[in-house]
Amino acid sequence: MGLLSSIESTSGKKHSQPQKPINGLLAKADLLAKGSVNFQQWADKKHIAHAGLFMNINNMYMIVHAYGLDSITIAKSVSTLDFWKGTLPDMNKWMTYSASEKKIEGFYQLLSTELKGKVHQLSFFRSSNNNIILMIINTGEPVINMSEETLPSFIQENRTDFSSLTTAFRSGLGISHAQLFLACLKPAVETSYKSVKAVPDIFHAQITKTIFEQSFFYIKRTFQVPNSCCMGTNEEIKIILFSRSQLSEKVLQVHLAQLLKPVLGQPAETILLLPAGFCDRLKNIQDFLIQG
Repeated sequence: MGLLSSIESTSGKKHSQPQKPINGLLAKADLLAKGSVNFQQWADKKHIAHAGLFMNINNMYMIVHAYGLDSITIAKSVSTLDFWKGTLPDMNKWMTYSASEKKIEGFYQLLSTELKGKVHQLSFFRSSNNNIILMIINTGEPVINMSEETLPSFIQENRTDFSSLTTAFRSGLGISHAQLFLACLKPAVETSYKSVKAVPDIFHAQITKTIFEQSFFYIKRTFQVPNSCCMGTNEEIKIILFSRSQLSEKVLQVHLAQLLKPVLGQPAETILLLPAGFCDRLKNIQDFLIQG
């Protein structure tokens, strides 16, 4: 990984090895009820490759939380209430369709051309009490039995607990000063789905938010403690890195583009990364995170 590997090595931490899949798609989901895991963390922990959570927004269903989905699929997820009443008549029950079944074709309108070509199986759970639909897309991964599982509750946003980062930042300052960056994703995100013409403007803000939230999760997961990042305003991400050598924003920008290309496509190369300076005091780092 080059640059990112050198950043990890300064903290003495490496990515943990993937765990074995847990039997039961939503098994042991009590952690979610306690508010300790968001949608992306849940899907990642369950080794689900592609998932989307639909909610009723302005009397239309659309994906509000995504994992492993490209921006075109997220934009194309805007769909009518009648569509889901007709295709998923049963509530509180898992419904699964394989690529060999003709009925699955009705759901292809929700997927990008690239993802549609990889589908082996689609699974849905429609909740009766809060108008939520969970979609799981299997593209050849090991099939997990989900017939006996129920739909958990999900945290609505990725939130950063600044107080929990204090120890990590102190550790990082023992390595080097902090290098601060600001990544602006909004132009790239909005460009990534502009080819989907049929979506009314009223839904664009939520589409952008969903794509940004997923992108933020991937970026945050990339940087190992004591390095960190948090959401800023207007689809910006604040990045704090510790390294004994000065990091190049151009090289870091290339890594971010490669990381998010499966989500944003070619527009990922237009992500704007700005250096925001250096600091060697904890308070200065905290001010950077809180301001703006």
